[in-house]
Amino acid sequence: MSRKTFTLIELLVVIAIIAILASMLLPALGKARQSAYKANCINNLKQMFPLMMSYSEVNNDRIISATYGGRLWGRILQVEGLLNGQAGFTDYNPGGASPLYYPRIMSCPAENITISAGTSAAEKYTRIDLAFSYHYGINSKFSPSNSIPNKKLKDVLRPSETFHYAEARRDSSSYVVESWNYAGTYLYCLQTAHRHGGFLNSAYFDGHVGGHKVPLRPRYYFNETDTGAETY
Repeated sequence: MSRKTFTLIELLVVIAIIAILASMLLPALGKARQSAYKANCINNLKQMFPLMMSYSEVNNDRIISATYGGRLWGRILQVEGLLNGQAGFTDYNPGGASPLYYPRIMSCPAENITISAGTSAAEKYTRIDLAFSYHYGINSKFSPSNSIPNKKLKDVLRPSETFHYAEARRDSSSYVVESWNYAGTYLYCLQTAHRHGGFLNSAYFDGHVGGHKVPLRPRYYFNETDTGAETY
C-alpha cells in the first residue's frame, strides 16, 4: 500500500493558506483586545465613583481636591481608607513601593508608555504618590489643588454633562485635567487618544461613564460655562 506524500507545491499552498488566515485573524484579535482594554478602563472609572462619593459624604459634601497637604487625590483616598481592599500590582514595584501604592482601578490597561521624572524610577502603572504616573486626572474646575474650602457637589450645576475625572496625559501634572488647548502646551486629553482609538473615557458627576471622540468635547464638559470650544 503506497503512502501519500505532499509535494513541495502542495506544502507551499498549505503555508500560503495558513498565512492568509493568520492575516485575517490577527486584526480581529487586535480589535478584540482593544475592546477589552476599553471595557476594563470604563469599569475602572465606574469603580472609582463610589470612592469619590464616599469621600464627599464624610467631608461635608466637599469634592476631593486634586492635591492637598502634599498628597495627590489617589493618596488622599488611601489615607481616608477608601482604597482598602483594592487589588494592587503585587509583582510590580520598580521604586520599591508597596503594592498598595498601585491600585489596579487607577491604571488603564491600554496605556503602554513607561515614563519617569527626575530621579524617580520609570513607572508603567499609576503610583498614587507620583503625579507623573497617573492614568486618570480630576477636573480642576471643581477640584483645584490646595483649595480651602473646596467646592461642594451642589456646586456642580450640570452633573450629567460635567466630568468628575477622566483619562489624562501622563506627565508632571497628569493627576489633574485643567485645560483643553490643542494648539498650546496643555494637551492633557489629546495625549490619551491613542489608548482607545481616539475615544476619551470620562466619569461624570451623576455617576455615569461616557466616551467621546477627541479632539472635540461635549458642551459643559468642564463646567456650566464650558461652550465645548477647542480651547478652554
